[in-house]
Amino acid sequence: MQNYVLRNDQLFTERISKFVSNLPKDIVDLWKNNLIILAGGAIRNCFENKEPRDLDFFIFDNNIFNQCGRILLSEGYAEKIHDINFCKYKKSTLEIDICWMPNSTNVFDILETFDFTISKVAYYNNAIIIHNRFDNDLINKELVYCGSHNPKASWVRQVVFKEMGYTIDEKNLRLIAADINQLL
Repeated sequence: MQNYVLRNDQLFTERISKFVSNLPKDIVDLWKNNLIILAGGAIRNCFENKEPRDLDFFIFDNNIFNQCGRILLSEGYAEKIHDINFCKYKKSTLEIDICWMPNSTNVFDILETFDFTISKVAYYNNAIIIHNRFDNDLINKELVYCGSHNPKASWVRQVVFKEMGYTIDEKNLRLIAADINQLL
């Protein structure tokens, strides 16, 4: 897809693999076999040399989605949220979100649902997939809004990002506000 860049970065791959290797073996196997996709904030955190506080896995197949839930429960993870296409699990300080994406057919479809360019990042098929603005916006700690199916959540997220030192200009704030107004 034209808005994305593929990278092969051995150091980054080792960093992600080391973190993911602490997960249940069956989850790691699904990830290594490209049946679940790790995307979003955990990948961004690795770019910032921060320990991810949660992992977001995206799944195309409902059977794999349900299998992940069974695996996590059997490994002692507590289910915090359970919905038809989203579940949140927690064990100790690590949270794992799994999201079934029935209308997505590839990793780019998934990334296109994310609201900010600094979130449009995934590790899939031994490659890093990033939005073409990702590096610049991450370095400059700049939020660029790309639309959202839930602009109210994007408004809250931009506040949280600002608390982490990110900035958002008036134009992007107006875009979020306009999307919220369309919901009313």
